[in-house]
Amino acid sequence: MVDMKFFEIERKYLVPYQDYISRVRDQILALQPKKNYCSRPRDTYYFDRTRPGEIYRHRFDAPLQQLTVKSRGGDPTKRLEINLDLAPGDQRDRIEAFLGTLGTFLRGELVKDLEVFEFTDVEVAAYTAQWQQGQIFCLEIEAKNPIDHARALETIDAYAGKLGLSGVPPEGRSLFDIAIAPLFKTSTH
Repeated sequence: MVDMKFFEIERKYLVPYQDYISRVRDQILALQPKKNYCSRPRDTYYFDRTRPGEIYRHRFDAPLQQLTVKSRGGDPTKRLEINLDLAPGDQRDRIEAFLGTLGTFLRGELVKDLEVFEFTDVEVAAYTAQWQQGQIFCLEIEAKNPIDHARALETIDAYAGKLGLSGVPPEGRSLFDIAIAPLFKTSTH
């Protein structure tokens, strides 16, 4: 069993950007986040058709650069996520050379205009993701340092209620499956 610290437990909501600007952002700020910041990361996803249950992501922006492996498919609220922090400077060439030793990967890229609000028990991320074929606005609520899956979801759902999202069904697909997988015509299994 993999330690809970290597799981991403979150719910993603697709809400109209105008709702976020006119209502939800103020509700988030009213909860007094410990920290909030904006960023514009470039996420490059790598997918090997022979291993449909995992994807790799290279995230690059000024303050952060990571190589991540994520599980794909299964429970949409709980995914394996292991992040490796990388040295400063764009490491894309090294990552592609490294991954090339593991298999043949398809590549897709998107850019996020991201605003993050950090609380003690959750992180709320609001972003517009843009890729060659489209754009989407998402609001994600992710449990921080989850003890177990059930309690993490209770915490996430409590925040969703405070933000007026109780009636909004969570999106079950990952951002990869929404934006990048259609480029490769892949399914979750």
